[in-house]
Amino acid sequence: MNRQVFLTSIRSNTFTNCSLLIVIVVLLTSCAHKLDNAFIAPDFSYHSLKNGGLIYAGVIPVSSELDGDDQTRLSEIGYKVLKKIRGDLTIYDTKWLQERISPEKYKSLVNDIDRMPVDEDSLAFIREKTPDIQYIIFTKIIQNQYKEYDINEYEPDEQKYDLHHYRSRTMNFQVELYDLEKSQVVWSGRVGRTETEKDKEDVSFGDSIIDGIVGGIIGGAASLAIEGATGYPMSFDTLSQENLLIGSFIKISHSLPQPQKGKNA
Repeated sequence: MNRQVFLTSIRSNTFTNCSLLIVIVVLLTSCAHKLDNAFIAPDFSYHSLKNGGLIYAGVIPVSSELDGDDQTRLSEIGYKVLKKIRGDLTIYDTKWLQERISPEKYKSLVNDIDRMPVDEDSLAFIREKTPDIQYIIFTKIIQNQYKEYDINEYEPDEQKYDLHHYRSRTMNFQVELYDLEKSQVVWSGRVGRTETEKDKEDVSFGDSIIDGIVGGIIGGAASLAIEGATGYPMSFDTLSQENLLIGSFIKISHSLPQPQKGKNA
């Protein structure tokens, strides 16, 4: 049975000198939760993933589409979604990884991954620095296209043509999970979303409420209690990178191997 989760419009007057209208629409289809072009190795299972531990390497941009701050922010949001949905797994974030291999090496790793798969030398280096962890997952943005255009449309009720402004964004991700012991891909696939809006403006708010948004989306809440507005402003309308990324990471989280019903992991 398909399940659709919508976060409705939220108006908040609690911010200092700020009144926001946030419209976030997330469509979550629960049927099968499979990635496109999905691959899973025969010996990769929920049991091995749970016991081996998983390093989340963050969101890897295509060429130079994202600056360092954007890459960090999107990576953090993706990690929060993974942790919220897959609390049954031990997942280490990019900060943990940078502490093990150094921030400079992590930056070099991100910059060098211009295509999948990740080279064996990089995997071997990560394995050397994280000997107790068996798996690492990379999520690469392979398409991030935003466009705006106008269409002159006939309005039958008013019997005239009106010019309408459209905005659209498509984001697609290539996901690859590696076994560090074997330096091999054991789980992979693609996921993405496209959103299009008509005659709508952006809204902005503080980055500090990302946790509430992620929790609301995953929990299926109809509205959110928003507290505070600190940090840098960021676009978070339906077409934002953040919104499309959250929707994609929900699917990634559910697509990862699940425990068999009625059996202990």
